[in-house]
Amino acid sequence: MSEPPLVRVARFLEHTMAEGPGERTAIWVQGCTIRCAGCFNPHLFTAHGGTPTTPAELIARALAADTTGVTLLGGVRRAGRSVMTFTGYEYADLRRLADSRTDIAALLDATDLLVAGPFQRELVDHDRPWVGRPINSSSASANGSTMSRSL
Repeated sequence: MSEPPLVRVARFLEHTMAEGPGERTAIWVQGCTIRCAGCFNPHLFTAHGGTPTTPAELIARALAADTTGVTLLGGVRRAGRSVMTFTGYEYADLRRLADSRTDIAALLDATDLLVAGPFQRELVDHDRPWVGRPINSSSASANGSTMSRSL
């Protein structure tokens, strides 16, 4: 069995209250081909940079932080914590990709709160803690950008 590919971690924040519900661990991954206009993290667009990290090491660090959840930003399987994932891809596109990509299918399966779709600067809402249109169901509809399960 081959080793899983390394994850290029741009930033690892053990404890934050700003990147999802409750105290969470936030992990920014280097590399994004979507390049949304007005993105908060354009320095992460390039696939170069970050610290190459094994998935096992990344999971161990997230578990050691002992928070209530993990938020992945840019582009972890649950262990008693909720997982929030931000992506510039639309949910319907992710579902199609998941048909042929087991890594995407596994990420969607492990995600409790998904904020999907390109960042749209003109829709920023400073009164809500996360950008997206919430859908409170176990599966997202094609016309929504946020999918959540009970946290």
